[in-house]
Amino acid sequence: MQILKTQLEPNGATLTGFIYEPSVTLPESTAKPAVLVFPGGAYRHCVDKEGDPIAMAYAAKGFNAFVLRYSVTGDYTPGCPTKPEEEVFDCALTDAKSAMRYLREHAEELHIDPSRIATVGFSAGANLSATLNIRTEEKASAMILGYGAFTTDRNIGNVKTLPLLDQVDQTTPPAFLFATQPDATVPVSNTLQMAVALHEAGVPMESHIFVTGDHGLALANHTTGDENPDVEKWLDMSVAFLRHIWSQKKLLWGDLQDKKPDLDTRCDILSANRRAHEIIAKYFPEKAEMLTANPFFSYISFRRFAFLLQLDQEKVKQVEEELKALD
Repeated sequence: MQILKTQLEPNGATLTGFIYEPSVTLPESTAKPAVLVFPGGAYRHCVDKEGDPIAMAYAAKGFNAFVLRYSVTGDYTPGCPTKPEEEVFDCALTDAKSAMRYLREHAEELHIDPSRIATVGFSAGANLSATLNIRTEEKASAMILGYGAFTTDRNIGNVKTLPLLDQVDQTTPPAFLFATQPDATVPVSNTLQMAVALHEAGVPMESHIFVTGDHGLALANHTTGDENPDVEKWLDMSVAFLRHIWSQKKLLWGDLQDKKPDLDTRCDILSANRRAHEIIAKYFPEKAEMLTANPFFSYISFRRFAFLLQLDQEKVKQVEEELKALD
């Protein structure tokens, strides 16, 4: 395994990577799925136990994993640039965008699949992850949000963050959320409200609220301390979620069918078929590019897509007739 460490422009944030060397004995070794980890720390520092141990745990599951040590206000986290409180959030968000661009631009040499990059954030890092994926164009293809701070009625410490809940829409990537009910630092209502916002926007999501455990459990095992066998399950659950979301073999509703395109064909397959895409663009020009803009839409049928977006049913029927007429 190669360990990479690089500094990102413009702030000098540190990106550390744990990267499998290509091997004929390893699956997907030249284009692995990837995770980009944002540790928590209230934008004052980056908590070590939510950084490298998280990345190495995902690496053990077959991911190439990266940790971003982003801009913070404190001066006791190696690799993190320090910024004034009034600047730190904007700088941290710039760091997150720079990290995502770096992974995509260097995907070949990092041996990762640029279409399968998930952000993994904890507490303030979950806030940063959600902000990247909800408020910017540098979205990941999925996000894992651990005991995150999302509500609009509070800052994180003295750091002013952006509203998130009312900004969730159909372009927000699929999300896996987890938290603990007794969390005394970030109320569990943050996770519950984010889950509702995702659900109402039609974004695929999975949410787990564990009945025991305080804030900041990280892996919840002996590696990061605060052992909790129930909460420890979140890692395997999140990996299963990502594999499902990124599966090329199954739809979220029904099996992938190798047949002539119709309304029950998956959206990404229709979009890749030039003639089918032209038919959809003819009747729904403003929606055609959305077929693959969100991984959720990519993996559902056009019939489901039309239902979720409440498309004109007469036009949908015309699309169906023209698809039937294709050779």
